[in-house]
Parts: sequence; C-alpha cells; structure tokens
Amino acid sequence: MICILCKRDVSDLYIQYHHLIPKSKHGKVTIPICESCHNFIHKTWTNKELRDSYNNIETIYNDGKYKKFYKWLLKQSLEKSHKTKRRNLL
Repeated sequence: MICILCKRDVSDLYIQYHHLIPKSKHGKVTIPICESCHNFIHKTWTNKELRDSYNNIETIYNDGKYKKFYKWLLKQSLEKSHKTKRRNLL
C-alpha cells in the first residue's frame, strides 16, 4: 500500500491511519500513512500543534523537519518501521 505522505509502497503491515486532527481534539478524518511517518509526526508535534497547524498533508510535507526526515527515510529499507526519538519539550 502507498503511504499518502512519503509515497513509498510499503507492506500493509506498516500502514496506519492518522487522524489529521487528533481524536482527542475531536478529529474524524483519517489518512493511510506508513508507520515510520506516523511515528515521526507524533514524536515531532503535540496534538495541539497538529490540530492548529499541521492538520493537512501539504503542511506536514512542506515542513523543514519532515523534509529532513523524508530525505533520510528514502534511503531506508521498506521492510521495517523506523522509530523517531521523542523531541525535547523543554
């Protein structure tokens, strides 16, 4: 299946459904993205940031942090998920 965000063709085992606006903020719309992108999104931005600023594919894709991650991700194997370290909240 194709990840809507990074456009990689990954195994269905690595596809997750991301709420563009987090469920905790009453979001309903989901999109299929790979586990690596999903992990990156939730480790990079808070639910409030996702609701207020990163609530569509274009905004996420065009962000400098995601572009750096994407450039790295394209060099990685499709056979596994890649974890992102939690950002420093201080």
